[in-house]
Amino acid sequence: FVIQRPTCIMCGIGDMEEMLMVCNECGARSAHSFCLDPPLPPPVATTLWFCGRCSQRRRSVCWFA
Repeated sequence: FVIQRPTCIMCGIGDMEEMLMVCNECGARSAHSFCLDPPLPPPVATTLWFCGRCSQRRRSVCWFA
């Protein structure tokens, strides 16, 4: 079992981990806040972020009760 460091889905680099945002839905995809378009301002730790896959899935779910 090997633990891999997260890498940015935009630039492919895993440095500057304090700026990497991990998807709050799947936890598998991450991106630097400054690689996103538009870039997200700090603080990264308090920002909810969903990767493209999870954002699309969340939009397709019907929230009517």
